[in-house]
Amino acid sequence: MRQAFADLAANKPQLLVSGPSIIEGGSPALFISSKRGLPKHDYYKKAPYEVIHMHETDGSLHCILSAADAKLLIQKGWGERHGLNGKIGFPRGYLMVYAPRDESELDVILSIMKAAAQYGLGGEDVLWS
Repeated sequence: MRQAFADLAANKPQLLVSGPSIIEGGSPALFISSKRGLPKHDYYKKAPYEVIHMHETDGSLHCILSAADAKLLIQKGWGERHGLNGKIGFPRGYLMVYAPRDESELDVILSIMKAAAQYGLGGEDVLWS
């Protein structure tokens, strides 16, 4: 998982950067490049460029997704709304994503990571082919 953050950023360095999470005490995270400007969605005010981070203790993630993606993720049982969703500066699309248990689930998680990055970029850039 840690490598996935680095790989996503390395593939699109003009758009994304990886590094330690501001929200989650240094865990691996993916950020919109500050060169791109702030995300156009309801972002977390204390870490505006951070779109997703991992919890190394269990492999779960916190991310910001569009309303449509958040609904789909919850319906499919891949995660749930974070308890602080929409409170004290956290955006309404702030979710907890369950950790993958095998390689096929890791592919789903990578898709969720890409969706979070795409949403953070305002959907304007084609990230994945």
